[in-house]
Amino acid sequence: MKIFSNYDNIDFTSCVVSVGNFDGVHIAHQALLKTLLNRQKQYKVPSVVISFDPHPVNFFTKKEVRLFSTQDLAKQLKKLGIDYLILLKFDQLLASLSAKDFLNIKLLPLRPKAIVVGEDFCFGHKALGTTSTLKTWCLSRGIELEIFSDVYWDGSKVSSSRLRACYKAKQWKELEALLGRPMPK
Repeated sequence: MKIFSNYDNIDFTSCVVSVGNFDGVHIAHQALLKTLLNRQKQYKVPSVVISFDPHPVNFFTKKEVRLFSTQDLAKQLKKLGIDYLILLKFDQLLASLSAKDFLNIKLLPLRPKAIVVGEDFCFGHKALGTTSTLKTWCLSRGIELEIFSDVYWDGSKVSSSRLRACYKAKQWKELEALLGRPMPK
């Protein structure tokens, strides 16, 4: 897997892409990324994940919320078979991009055939871009959009917030079940 921090040396002409924080690459992320990999096989193009460092919540609150390092993120994505990780620096410039500018500056240059995101995906300044915004944008460009439904485990939504709550409460068995693997030491 190749890792980029910008678009300068990207060596592909099209792709399938997913965007998100992917903290922990938990079982819901894994299911979403398997869908991305299915689109990769369908379109015969590379798979790309765009993520952010620092985590946007960390940027705005100055509190570390990420449970797992970006190195762990890269390791888990590589294990799943993702071809490229674009790890964008989350700074004031990125935070101030409108939803439209985020799409046109950060997604359009990748020439995606398909985009796969979770149903709670939001983007752009003040997180004003929604899956509805993305759907309209994709339709106008002939890009397939798959909005992945939430995944539930033991009656509750699987999320990175839930992972953090399990970690804080030292609920290791539930945490590892949500990760789908042992907690890294």
